[in-house]
Amino acid sequence: MAGQQPEGTSVYFGSDGRWHGRVTMGLKPNGDIDRRHVSGKSEADVRTKVADLVDLRVAGAKRAQPRLTVAQYLNTWIHGRAAHELSHIAWRGYECDVRLHLIPRLGRHRLDRLDRAHIEAAYLGLDGLRKTLEDGTEVRKYRPATIEHIHRTLSSALGDAVRDKLLATNPASGADLPKDRSTDASPFRVKPFNDAEITAILHTARTLRGGVRYVVALACGMRQGECLGLHWEDVHLDGEDPYIEVRQQLQRHSWRHGCADEKGKKGWACGKRRGCDCPQRHSGGLVLVQVKTEAGQDRRIGIPPEVVTMLRKQKRMQSKERLRAGSAWVDAGFVFAQPDGKPISPEMDHAGWELLLSDAGVRDARLHDARHTSATFLLLENVDSRVVMDVMGWSSAAMLKRYQHVVPGLRTAAATRVGSRMFGA
Repeated sequence: MAGQQPEGTSVYFGSDGRWHGRVTMGLKPNGDIDRRHVSGKSEADVRTKVADLVDLRVAGAKRAQPRLTVAQYLNTWIHGRAAHELSHIAWRGYECDVRLHLIPRLGRHRLDRLDRAHIEAAYLGLDGLRKTLEDGTEVRKYRPATIEHIHRTLSSALGDAVRDKLLATNPASGADLPKDRSTDASPFRVKPFNDAEITAILHTARTLRGGVRYVVALACGMRQGECLGLHWEDVHLDGEDPYIEVRQQLQRHSWRHGCADEKGKKGWACGKRRGCDCPQRHSGGLVLVQVKTEAGQDRRIGIPPEVVTMLRKQKRMQSKERLRAGSAWVDAGFVFAQPDGKPISPEMDHAGWELLLSDAGVRDARLHDARHTSATFLLLENVDSRVVMDVMGWSSAAMLKRYQHVVPGLRTAAATRVGSRMFGA
């Protein structure tokens, strides 16, 4: 039997009454021999474990830390590769998934022993959590979309582990997510403004400094970051076809520690807990980045004549503010800026939106609902779906499905046109 064993392996019965196996995997990064040990109650169990290690060795898996836990790997991954490869907004979502959900539920498992059952149990645990609303109604704490996002984060992390040859396969790739059979799991609902609300918003926006910013959101369907990051060089008001060229967006990024690459056991070298308090902080504040998706890059949005007039007025007002500010003026080129030319933060923008709704006597609503309203109007006007996707910067036609319940008249109009063509007048 010993002669039939793969090279660099051994299986034996120990004095402790258990079976043991040892496999030479190669060399560690420091040059030491990487020899793994497994044990079990039976010879068959140990030979299975040895065979698994041999398969990993054949596949080229050479792990620097044989007993690496899921928590250790995820911490290294999220602050290393993920931080460099993901956009800041995407990274923040992944970091929350890792810190709040994945490490607490899966972190104590050894990375090489993590399997599909562990992962599915974690998802079911999240799906079973409930919260109580103000009216006493009990609903699920996390929507299915939240668990799906957590799953994507884990799949991405373990996929990198496979590419780094820390794992032979990705155990998350075959994991099933909880089925959504509950009645309390409310799906996404578009809440566009009606005609009366839009009239009130437009009327009030004309009376506020920079109110045209919210008019652009309603009329052009631009995201908050796209509006705040808009430069005058991207606004083309002259000619027969005025348009806005969307190239970038303004975001607030969290400050990161600059005193050390990773958090040590005793904390950061500067002694501060938050990155914003570090004397060597970096990568934070208001930052211009590329737009959300490839479909949204370098897209052109037509401007209604009424909005063209309002933007011209905005430009004249900004020129006057430049003269008043004098040397304090910051010539950053933003279309929507503070009185000294500095960019408007997302927090200031939200405050202005709430003030606008309050003055207009309109219900409390998200700023993003202005974008939903724009998409709804495009569909109500029977604009081709491909044009709607181009204007809104959507990369998937699945986004259109979110609006199907809002514009049911479109189905009737389509059926009427088909009937007229097939059966005559």
